[in-house]
Amino acid sequence: MKYYPADAFIIKTMDYGESHKIFTLFGREQGRFSALARGVKKPKSLLRGHLQLGNRCDFLIYRGKTLDTISQAQVKETYPEIWRDHTAYIYASYFFELLNVSLPEREENKEIFALVSSVLGALGTRDPQTLARYFELGLLAALGYDNDFNFCCCCGKKIKSGYLSPRFPGIICSDCGSGYVVSPQSLYALGYYRRCSIDMVDRLKVSDEMARELARTTKHMLVYHLDKKIKSLDIIGEIK
Repeated sequence: MKYYPADAFIIKTMDYGESHKIFTLFGREQGRFSALARGVKKPKSLLRGHLQLGNRCDFLIYRGKTLDTISQAQVKETYPEIWRDHTAYIYASYFFELLNVSLPEREENKEIFALVSSVLGALGTRDPQTLARYFELGLLAALGYDNDFNFCCCCGKKIKSGYLSPRFPGIICSDCGSGYVVSPQSLYALGYYRRCSIDMVDRLKVSDEMARELARTTKHMLVYHLDKKIKSLDIIGEIK
C-alpha cells in the first residue's frame, strides 16, 4: 500500500529546504521513523498547526522510495505544559533526545510508547526530575537493560549499598570494585521508581543530595548502555 496510518509522537524536527521539514516520529506500530512534510513552513500550510514538537497526531503517510511523506495530520494530544513551562520543555526535550539516540529505526515498542504517553501527560502535575528517573529506568528496562537494585550486577550478591564503576553497567558490591557510593536509600528509591505506577511516582520524598545520587546513577547506566553522548543532560544539570 502506498499510504499507511500512524499514531505517533513528534520527537524531532529539522528544516529541509526553504519551506519543508523532516520530522522524526515515534509511532505506536512503526517505532521511530522519519517523514517529510512539504511546504509546512509556509503560513497557509494546513499541516503547520498540527506538526509541533511533542504533539501526538494521527498521520496518513505516503510511502516513498527513500523518504516517506506526511500527507495528512490531525492532533490527538498537545501537552501544553511543555510550552507553558521552561523546565517542562527542557525535560520533554531530554526525553525526546533519549528516544532518538536509543530506539532502533522501524522497530515497534508499545511499552515505550505507553511510557512516553504517561510521562508527557504527567509533566504538568509531577516533579520533572522524578519523572526523569521514572522515564530513564522504564526506557532502559524496555530496551532490555532492566536492573534488580537488590543485587550486585557483576556477581549477583545481595547488597544494601553499592558503587558505580565505569567498568560495569550497574551497581556493584564492595567485593567487585569501588567508585561512587550508592546509598541504601537510593537503592530503595531506584527500585521504587522501577516498580511504581506514574500516579505514585512522587509519593516518595527524597533529599537534594539523594536526588543528585539518583541522577548520577541513571546517567551512568544510560551512558554505559547507549554508548552515546546525551546533550540534554548538560542543560538539565545547569537548571538544577
